[in-house]
Amino acid sequence: MSDKLFCLIKSMSKQEKRYFKIFASNNRKNSNYVKLFDFIAKLEEYKDEIVKEKFSKENFISQLHVTKNLLHKLILRSLTVYHAEISEESKIKELLRFVEILYHKGLYDQCVYFLEKAEKIAQDNLYYIGVIEILEWKSKIAFITTKTSDLKKYLISDYKDEIEKLKILKNKSIYRQLFYEILILNNEGTPIRSDSELEKYEKIMNNSYIKNEKIADSFFSRMMLYHINAYYYLNKGNIVKSHNYCKQVVELLEANPTQIIKSPIHYIAALNNYIYTCTQIGLFEQCYPALNKLKNVISFYNLPNDLTINLKETIFVRSNYLELELYKESCEFEKAKTLINELKNQQDLLLSLPTTRYKIFLLYTISYTYFILEEYSNALWWINNVLNITEQREPIDIFCFARVLNLLIHYELNNYDQIEYINNSNLRFFTTRNRMFKFELLFFSFLKNVISKDELLENDLKKLKTDLRTTIKDNQELKALQYFDYFSWIDCKIKKIGMSESLKNKRKSKLYNKNVNPC
Repeated sequence: MSDKLFCLIKSMSKQEKRYFKIFASNNRKNSNYVKLFDFIAKLEEYKDEIVKEKFSKENFISQLHVTKNLLHKLILRSLTVYHAEISEESKIKELLRFVEILYHKGLYDQCVYFLEKAEKIAQDNLYYIGVIEILEWKSKIAFITTKTSDLKKYLISDYKDEIEKLKILKNKSIYRQLFYEILILNNEGTPIRSDSELEKYEKIMNNSYIKNEKIADSFFSRMMLYHINAYYYLNKGNIVKSHNYCKQVVELLEANPTQIIKSPIHYIAALNNYIYTCTQIGLFEQCYPALNKLKNVISFYNLPNDLTINLKETIFVRSNYLELELYKESCEFEKAKTLINELKNQQDLLLSLPTTRYKIFLLYTISYTYFILEEYSNALWWINNVLNITEQREPIDIFCFARVLNLLIHYELNNYDQIEYINNSNLRFFTTRNRMFKFELLFFSFLKNVISKDELLENDLKKLKTDLRTTIKDNQELKALQYFDYFSWIDCKIKKIGMSESLKNKRKSKLYNKNVNPC
């Protein structure tokens, strides 16, 4: 587990570090903290032993854990002051701290002045929790001053406002719960591949709060409602309907820019989902302006650099994944290769980033793209980086299909001595995780039958294609194609062409026949 003090110091900008040292230097007692801060800031990796050796002659080293905890609190205090006006919510909280001090000093007129300032900011920014706290303070002051006019005002307007805001917060809480329920299903394994999985989604979608969109009576509730529908239809396989809801989320946020500034991750997620659905339904031209928005969120909305380190990492991973997905789906493989080469130059940075679902998607897509380009050794290197991930095992489907891709890479590399072992391992992995559906069973059975052969026979491939075509008549089985285009791989083997050419041929047929079967 990473040291919390080390992680905090490493997350600080140069300006924040400079401010901390000024803040701490106001008290001579903090000199040891400054020395410890400076030393830890220079470390690339933290170990208590290194610190103890450096400060072996200092008295504070005998209780290093206490000193570290106090330094941690001191840094947070300095950051609190430094970022006192980082957001409208921070301004409200600062004003309420003023109110609390003035209240205890009996300066109630001054309390009212700051409460009115705070209330305006809270109402303008839809910060209803803040409004409730402000109204609570106003009622306390009205009670203690026993002013009849203030008590009447509370009964006539403030009480009604409080009840209204509590209703909005309850509504928001219900939509957030429903959103988290569907998000958990989405993150655990996507897409829907069985009736039992579909039943879990349907239970959420049958809730009256989802069926009647008019119940979503606030910005946040509407955003959650659109997200819920987008995830549901995406996992059910109706990408067009999912895309429409993704578009509504983006439009809702862009119509409320203060909400983007308040929580930019919501906007990043919305753009992410919108771009992904665009790539899946062939709206490639719409991806480019949306990708530009994603890459420039921080500068466009003038977000503070001090607090966007994690945001920059998120944008880096997601934008590269989506851009690569765009080039792959639009068969622009030269652009895909150029992007991969750029990522290869930054592979140390990429691999050092925290493991997230989108980092896993990016690593997988890099490997898959190399596979399409017939650079199998590179494909193997990148897929191994997915298979070696142990700290995160969801969404489960990406790890399942990473194993399929790994098997096919070994086949293309003629590593026949490893294929049987990998195939058997895959069978166990899919079976124990309840991901062995008809499509996978057919494919693994096919591989088992041809494992001993030096080459795939055309009749074997044609039979596999026919069997898989029959299987995907079930929409749930069709979703097996989300991570790997089995049919294009089969076609390239039958026609003895490269997979990139096979995918381009398929794309041309789609352009001429929009109702073309996905296989």
